[in-house]
Amino acid sequence: MKKIKLVPVLIVALLLSLSVNLYFGGHHLGRFVSSGPCDKPAWRAREEALKARLSPDDYAVVRAHKAEKKKQFRAEREKLDQARRDVEMAMQTEPFDQATLDAALEQERILKTAMLQRMRESRDKVKGQLSPEGQVIFSEVMKAQAQATPEPSRD
Repeated sequence: MKKIKLVPVLIVALLLSLSVNLYFGGHHLGRFVSSGPCDKPAWRAREEALKARLSPDDYAVVRAHKAEKKKQFRAEREKLDQARRDVEMAMQTEPFDQATLDAALEQERILKTAMLQRMRESRDKVKGQLSPEGQVIFSEVMKAQAQATPEPSRD
């Protein structure tokens, strides 16, 4: 008798487990496939402005390019973040070594310059693929963001 009552409980548990796994698997897959939200409020605002102002075709060009470059920029950002941590560590190391700090600062500068150059090249490539109207809008949005973004302090 107990055997018969156990089977429906196991079936319900299996279906519940399966549904939870499908839900979270779909959620994870959706986040992986989509470009997802931007990391910074200014980037989010730029993304929203581009989406609102560009034609659907032009916005599709921007999204496709963003998806294509996502891994590259993420890898470069991780290298730059590590270089910044190296600078911080060199500044806090006892005894202080100016040569180590100088080397860490130079590495950070090289990585930051290279990343900024690739970002500029990427923006130029996207702009070249947009319609004439899209190029004007893209330039306006990028200029507005550059003017609204304060320079980071180097305290």
